This record gives sequence, structure tokens and C-alpha cells, in this order.
Amino acid sequence: MEPSFIIRPASKEDAKGICNVHHSAVRALSGGPYDKDTLNAWHDAMTVEKAAEAVEKPDMLAFVAKEGGEGGAVIGFALLQKGLVNAIYVHPRFQGKGVGSGLLAVLEGEAVSSGVGSLTLNVSLNARQFYEGHGFRVVREDVTPLNEEVSIACLVMEKELEVEQTLTETVIRRMTMADLGAVTWIYNEAVCTTTATFDTEPRSLKDQEEWFLGHGPKHPVLVSEVGERVVGWASLSKWSDRGAYAGTAELSVYVEGRHRGKGVGRRLVTAVVEEGKKAGLHTLIARIATGNDRSIGLFKSLGFEEVGTLREVGHKFGSYHGVIYMQMIFDFFRPD
Repeated sequence: MEPSFIIRPASKEDAKGICNVHHSAVRALSGGPYDKDTLNAWHDAMTVEKAAEAVEKPDMLAFVAKEGGEGGAVIGFALLQKGLVNAIYVHPRFQGKGVGSGLLAVLEGEAVSSGVGSLTLNVSLNARQFYEGHGFRVVREDVTPLNEEVSIACLVMEKELEVEQTLTETVIRRMTMADLGAVTWIYNEAVCTTTATFDTEPRSLKDQEEWFLGHGPKHPVLVSEVGERVVGWASLSKWSDRGAYAGTAELSVYVEGRHRGKGVGRRLVTAVVEEGKKAGLHTLIARIATGNDRSIGLFKSLGFEEVGTLREVGHKFGSYHGVIYMQMIFDFFRPD
């Protein structure tokens, strides 16, 4: 079972947890490509004081992953300084369980939102496979000093994020009937090529028209325009017609394939969450297929918590897939 965790901006109070994750991850590398002296110097390079200092740097974006929720232990952290990834570390007990992928997705989203076109990082030799699996390429071998006597062999890796200049001109607005064709096309692209939806047959314009007309002021549909072209949409829908669920809505978001990973989804989710608050809803729920680490990381970075998993409930593209439930709870609810 995948661990439940949240990702949020780090604070000075997380310094001890960050230091613990760093030390645990380095100790776990014993017997790998680095000798004992290198590992000891690497271990000692991080202290609680240095972690607190890094988190508080004005030009540093720092995030932590916490097990179970806000009250849980720090199980991973990531540091981004402009286009340079300073660090991504995950506690050994949680490696290979989506934490690192979630943290990386958050950094990529922040970089794209800031107009940064590429990410660069120095990685340890044992981390090469992880980053290559996420689209990074090796630029060169390098050596990084750990102290005055010891240096560590590493790899410089880069990833192009393909930020379009027009993305800064993105317009988020309410959907109108004139957007029906674009919204339907974007959804059907997801139906045919992804597990973002468990629909297996494309929807007709009539189907989507009925769906759209079923959304009122309390359950809006927003679209994202880039250069006067709709490239994504997000919606709030009734979770159930039963009266007790009146304060609960389901959040859905879909982005045209060639615009994914460029910050469109992040802007749409942020905007539609604000619409939910204005409408007086109490809680929003998103359903995400297992294995979709980028979406999971996005929602966690925006304040959603992973609250449960249904295993192997959808069969698509020849395989069974589970569904992860993500939830955000507001502090108020105003019933009609």
C-alpha cells in the first residue's frame, strides 16, 4: 500500500526533520559507490542549523513531505534555488513509494509557474536512474567538495521544461457554451490516451452539453486560455445528490496533452479551489489513478491530503488501476 503523505512549503520548524532525513538517506548508501570517508563527510555536511538556514534563504523554495498529514514526521524534502535543484532526499523507508516523484513534480511546477525553462542538479551516482526516469539527461561528470579534505563524485543533469512564453498570458475564466467543442476535445483526448479518467469511450458534444448545463454557480467549470485557445479546464461537481453531501464537491482537471507539465493544471486547480471557497463549500475531493505521481504531487503541494486508496477498481489499457482519494477541507460551510 502506498504511504499517505502531504507536501507543503518547509519552515524553520522542519529543520530537525530535514536533517534526520538527510542523515538517514546518506547512511543507507553504505556499500554503494562511495567509501566510508565520503559518506561520513556527506553525513556531517548537514546540520539542523544549516537546514534552518537553507529554508529561510529569500531565493530558496523549500518543501517537505510529511507522513500521514501535518502532524506526521518529515519523510522527504526538496530545495529549489531558481533553476537549480539543491536537494531532493527521501527517508530510506519511503524510497520507491512516490515521495521523491511527488517532491520533484512540485519543484517542476514551481519552476514552470516562475517561467524557468529548465532544471539543473548535481546528483549522486546512485540516483541517476531515478532522474533519467523523470526526463533528466546527464550533461557531465563532476566533483563537489564536501569539506576541505573530501569531495564527492557526482553527475550534472538537466531537464528542459518547455515553458512557452505565452503561458505568462494565461487567462482563467468561466466556461461558456462557445467553449464546448474545446472542452469536449480535451476530455476525449484524456479518455483515449490516459488513466486520468476511467471513461473508455469518447463523449459526444450532446453528452458534454448536458454535463455543462448541470453545473451552476456553486459548481463552476473554468477554462484556461493561452493565446485565445482553450488548453485546459477544471470543474467542481456535486459529490452526491443526497442532501447531507451539499457541502462536498469533486474537483476535476484536464489539460491538453502538449500543454501538460507547464503550469496550466496548477493554475486551474488553484483558481477552482478559490471558487469553492467563495461558494461556501466545506470540502473538495479529487480522485487520481494510482501511478500518476505528477498529479498527486500537484494536489499535495496545493494543500490536499491523501485520505484513502481503492485498489484495482478500474480496468483500462489492459491493466487494473487503483484510485487515490485526495481531500481539502475548508473551515466553513454555509448551507443553502
